[in-house]
Amino acid sequence: MSAVKESEMSYTSKKPCTISASDEFDCIEICGKFALFTDERLTPSDVPAGMHLYHLRQTDDGRDFATLEQTVFVNHGGSVLVREPIDLGKDGYIVLNDDTAPNFLCEFMTIQDYLAGENPERGFEMTMN
Repeated sequence: MSAVKESEMSYTSKKPCTISASDEFDCIEICGKFALFTDERLTPSDVPAGMHLYHLRQTDDGRDFATLEQTVFVNHGGSVLVREPIDLGKDGYIVLNDDTAPNFLCEFMTIQDYLAGENPERGFEMTMN
């Protein structure tokens, strides 16, 4: 069986996905990086220059995210966009756990704002009475 290069893979989607300048994405932290998330299945042609595309695979029961991968055909849970590449290791994927699973920041942002370097406010100040 010969290896298939990512550039040779075809992507199929039930509906076309086109990103507009006004589309807002969920802001997340994943594997220590600030990123954008959508539950849409993005393809490399959807991604603007300067961004890297990864996909989240869901567990079989659909309750959690299981892995971060370059390509997911089965149990696709969403697409992740980042400025810097993520090292997927020798296996080509990262098993998600408490340290690496996506942390949804309850913020939204356009790709243009993300590429301009904007980050949502992080951290909360806690006071004890």
